[in-house]
Amino acid sequence: MLPNDIFLNKTFFISILQGALFNFMFYGLLFALSFNFQLHYKLSSIFSGLAFLPFTGLVAVGNLSASKLAMKFSRIHVLYIGQFILITSLILILFFAKFHIPLWCTLLTLLFTGFSSGLLVPTMTAQTLSTVSKELHGAASAAFNTSRQIGGAIGVAIFGPLLGVTASLEKGFIICLALASCSVFISLLCNHFYFNKKN
Repeated sequence: MLPNDIFLNKTFFISILQGALFNFMFYGLLFALSFNFQLHYKLSSIFSGLAFLPFTGLVAVGNLSASKLAMKFSRIHVLYIGQFILITSLILILFFAKFHIPLWCTLLTLLFTGFSSGLLVPTMTAQTLSTVSKELHGAASAAFNTSRQIGGAIGVAIFGPLLGVTASLEKGFIICLALASCSVFISLLCNHFYFNKKN
């Protein structure tokens, strides 16, 4: 069990909040993209799955790069870099959806979405664990992952109805992208607030 006062630690609290916001964005986006590929672009299930491969492949590249970048710069700067790339890519995808830009532009932009996502998760995890003693690493990691799972569940629960109850799938997809961008922007603001206080 984590001691109650650990939640008063701003670094810990911001890290688990960012974890929840990230999964809200990530799993909500995956859900929305799968609908968009199949219903808007009329891709088959197989080709919709293949369309995700570059995106998910770059997640692994981001994971492997995160620790090296954190050692070269710092965890907080890696968070800034990852969040900036992520929000930029989401806004671009929103723009492409709004103005009916060809699908290949979205798929290309998803490479940056995947890479930045891969940067963020291990960095947020390390940031969370750095706030507690080694004896509490297991409990802190569990709290972080629980917050992420809650965020992911809420993301799918919110994005799903938006895709179905709006006037069109396209409009619902654009709203989903706007919400995903807002969640990353909130994380960026939290990061900025913490960084300013820290320094």
